[in-house]
Amino acid sequence: MLSSHVFRLLVVCVLLQPCGAAPAKEAQPIDPVGFLENYCIDCHTADDPAGERDFESLNLGDSHWDTQMALQEAIDQLTLRSMPPEDSDQPSEQDRLAAIDALTQQLTRMRQESSSTNGRTVLRRLSRREYRETVSDLLKLDMTMFDPTHEFPADNLSEHFDNVGDTLVMSGHLLERYLDAAEQCVAKAVGPSERPSTQEWRFHRKFPQQAELRTAHARAFLNRYLCLYDHPFNDKTEGGYGHIEAFAGGVPVDGVYEIWVHAKAMHRDTKYSERAVKIDLEEPFRLGIRPGDSVIGDMPHRQPIQPLLAESVVSDDEFEWIRFEVPLDQGFVPRFTFENGMHDVRGSFARIYRMHFNLLPQEIRDTRGIFEQRIAIISEGTLPHLRIDEVKVRGPLDVKWPTKSQQALFGGDVTGEEHWTDSEVRDRIERFASRAYRRPVTETEVEGLVAFFDSRKAFGRSSHQAYGDTAKAILCSPSFLYFRTSTTEDGQLSDHALAERLSYFLTSSMPDDTLRQLADEGKLNDPETLRQQTRRLLASEKSDEFVADFLDNWLDLRSLGSMPPDPREFAAFYSGDLQVDMKTETRMF
Repeated sequence: MLSSHVFRLLVVCVLLQPCGAAPAKEAQPIDPVGFLENYCIDCHTADDPAGERDFESLNLGDSHWDTQMALQEAIDQLTLRSMPPEDSDQPSEQDRLAAIDALTQQLTRMRQESSSTNGRTVLRRLSRREYRETVSDLLKLDMTMFDPTHEFPADNLSEHFDNVGDTLVMSGHLLERYLDAAEQCVAKAVGPSERPSTQEWRFHRKFPQQAELRTAHARAFLNRYLCLYDHPFNDKTEGGYGHIEAFAGGVPVDGVYEIWVHAKAMHRDTKYSERAVKIDLEEPFRLGIRPGDSVIGDMPHRQPIQPLLAESVVSDDEFEWIRFEVPLDQGFVPRFTFENGMHDVRGSFARIYRMHFNLLPQEIRDTRGIFEQRIAIISEGTLPHLRIDEVKVRGPLDVKWPTKSQQALFGGDVTGEEHWTDSEVRDRIERFASRAYRRPVTETEVEGLVAFFDSRKAFGRSSHQAYGDTAKAILCSPSFLYFRTSTTEDGQLSDHALAERLSYFLTSSMPDDTLRQLADEGKLNDPETLRQQTRRLLASEKSDEFVADFLDNWLDLRSLGSMPPDPREFAAFYSGDLQVDMKTETRMF
């Protein structure tokens, strides 16, 4: 693609051609410094620059941004023929074009120099996705419904790529978000203070619906059923997310929960046309479970994090029990979804009246107004939907104690009394910091962290709390947030820096135990060992992160869905959640 300056130059050349005349002679090269001295410096001197533009002290060998801006302005004024002013000496048209060309070439070189690292390895921080993967592996956290980077600013991109070092800047706002993220991650890893016991909840025939459907369901079913009508990707859902109002606080601790749902698929043989209800009636109806954060609330509508945890086909014939086993974080509730439900339920009531008026019973035809019509259709009509009359929840199941996250954070069994000796404190801090920094920690670093732990103890914190504060400090350290740039005596990256870069390139996360051990033993700079580890990582499931991240960058897949199609013309895009399928198809190909 032509730069704006070259394009502007071409436009000027075309405009200057006389109609029907032979092309002008090609402009001869010109000295840009000499041109500025002849036509610009008389007015734009260092002592009294016109328009506050000093060209006398302009150094064209300097690529500073101020120099580039001044040069850009000079090119613009020459292109617009605004300078030199009319009462000054004027260059010939040939010299003017030659000067524009020379200055544009000079500016292009400056921009290349200022955007290049000249082959140097720059200090770069973890990208947003790398941070998320790293804390997951470091603290053994389940990230299904937990994203500590949710409020991070978007990473700057370079040619669509989000892992170019000199574009990953640090800001005061991002530093504050790092502090918040460290707080969240450590709190989640610490978990409950005692081994949680398994609990059971039963919800039966008391299912108030969301506000738009509440009156209709109270009148039609006395709230005995939880009914799901539309798929969960509608703009304005009515019966898209079936929540249990009596389970408002969600589950008490993170864990895996067993969920039994007594459900039936209703009216897949509806008398209404597919155009009216906008659903594929050839497909069996599918019941899904998506998490809902009780802190956010607004359970009947879409939330920022709501992955499909499980799904199952529902019988048309009779009510049946369906068992799910899903992870749920503390404070989250299971929300039930009709995964291939109706599209635009809100508009279906009017469509049914318009398209199938003669099929409706007389009492429904006599109703007036959308509010009463909705009640009538739900009460007496045959609207396709999923119907639930009982839900049982049990968990958490098979709790490992201490949890994997507690073991990763504290480095061992921490279930007993928390009076730690000085050597235990030092060992735990050194072990965790070494994993977080992805290299052995120095004596000075350990001393500083132990001193921080002691200061928190002196402030009245318990050993567990002081250690948690120290872990937060480690997660906010440049040694955690930034890549290593250390090299060996012969100029190669050190083994730990190489392990770090290889791992983040192929897995978007910290080195695993095998890679770390090879780095500790100083074996990774051996070419054959490096090839073996590259093949091993590419063959692992973790390399799926490389495929996803590289395609997001290279093909800009992250922007897929930023311009969604008209929902009236392309309902299948929404009802089938094709945005996800399109991205998955590309990755698999």
